[in-house]
Amino acid sequence: MSKNNKKVIIGMDISKDKIDIWYLPSNQHEVIENNPRAIGSWVRMIQKQQVDYSVALEPTGGWEKMIARKLIENNIPLFKIHPNYLYHYGISEGILAKTDKISAKLIAEYLLKNESKMLPISDNYTQSKRLTELSSRLKQLKEMMHAERCRLQQEIFSKEVKQSIKQTIKLLKNQLDTLEKSIHEIIKHDETLAQREKLLKTYKGVGKVVAQTLILDMPELGSLSRAQAGRLI
Repeated sequence: MSKNNKKVIIGMDISKDKIDIWYLPSNQHEVIENNPRAIGSWVRMIQKQQVDYSVALEPTGGWEKMIARKLIENNIPLFKIHPNYLYHYGISEGILAKTDKISAKLIAEYLLKNESKMLPISDNYTQSKRLTELSSRLKQLKEMMHAERCRLQQEIFSKEVKQSIKQTIKLLKNQLDTLEKSIHEIIKHDETLAQREKLLKTYKGVGKVVAQTLILDMPELGSLSRAQAGRLI
């Protein structure tokens, strides 16, 4: 705890262009732009205060990456709240309609009540996000590949169209191979992830594909209790 023995809880609702910030216990609201300059200025400002901060955010498809990276780099405790948890918390508080301001307030209140049971985001957050993005893209390409293969089986298409489908399948296959190699290299050269993959593969029926899928889709594995893992699944 800082010498002034103060603690401030911050909730953030993040969109493409802005970040709504709610402070507890002061119940103050602030909005900053979601860009490196504004984020850097805000982080420098709070570091000047004789206060201990804890910050929580809800993942928003990548818009949170800049602020998350900056907070982690400056050793400010950062927590991620699963959207389902926040949704049910809002209902329990009787809050149905949400604005960005209200969401930031809910996130701050949730952290205030649950921080002792939560794990802060570690310094491998950027790596984890990179894997998540690669995993998402891998799924998209597989869906496109499946759709093209289904089209290829149909007799209604002309020779020219089928040739186009075959060329697209070949391109998708190359893209899939490239992404899978990238994922493999990241896991291979990350000691924690490599050990996690090795451990998962010791379970009956879990091979390389299943192990990597679990690592990609559940990066929290290894830091959760059995009950927490079950709820996340």
